[in-house]
Amino acid sequence: MLPKKGQTKPLAEPASFAFKKCERLLREIEFTAVLKRGKVFRRPPFQFYYLKKESGVARLGIWISKKDFKRAVDRNRLKRGTREWFRLNKKALCFPCDLIIQIGGRAFKGKAKSFDYQNAPAQLEAALREAGVLKA
Repeated sequence: MLPKKGQTKPLAEPASFAFKKCERLLREIEFTAVLKRGKVFRRPPFQFYYLKKESGVARLGIWISKKDFKRAVDRNRLKRGTREWFRLNKKALCFPCDLIIQIGGRAFKGKAKSFDYQNAPAQLEAALREAGVLKA
């Protein structure tokens, strides 16, 4: 990037921490491929489905049920937090993979009111380290 008039130092290049469209699982076919051929790791309230890839970028899919989180505000808050966590930690993944994070499910039924939104990223990180997907 070129410096503005009167600036002596060039501006720093933007960091590669963006969450680009190519890093998202968007289509149903992509989700079903991970669900059918991938591995599963459960740590309530999270379930992780991941499919290792030989190369390429890691991609994220988020799955939150209306049954578990009735209010759209809660679902959107969890999705934003999960995307933000992935955006900051995608370089710490052990291997390129398609990763689906499900929040809720059978083990979580009826506990949405007591869910700790502040501690969710730390729980997510600890569970992925335990699964061997995230570097220790």
